[in-house]
Amino acid sequence: MILEYLISQLPLFGYGGAPLLVLALASWYVGARTGRDRLGRVVARCAAVVLLLRRLPDLLLLSLDGAFGPECLGAWGRRSW
Repeated sequence: MILEYLISQLPLFGYGGAPLLVLALASWYVGARTGRDRLGRVVARCAAVVLLLRRLPDLLLLSLDGAFGPECLGAWGRRSW
């Protein structure tokens, strides 16, 4: 649990993971420009998996809570849309 907190405090996960996404796309671009397409794709896919695994539990918990009924969704706060 402490390790997850420390990892989530890395600057790459700030702003919803945008810096990690920019780094992944930059590596993909550099890999394509230097002829190492496979390495660039691997780095970009690894970054996407890391972001997905970081956000997936929240999405699953919200979906599960919504399946139990609308009164459970009140614990998550007001709707923003």
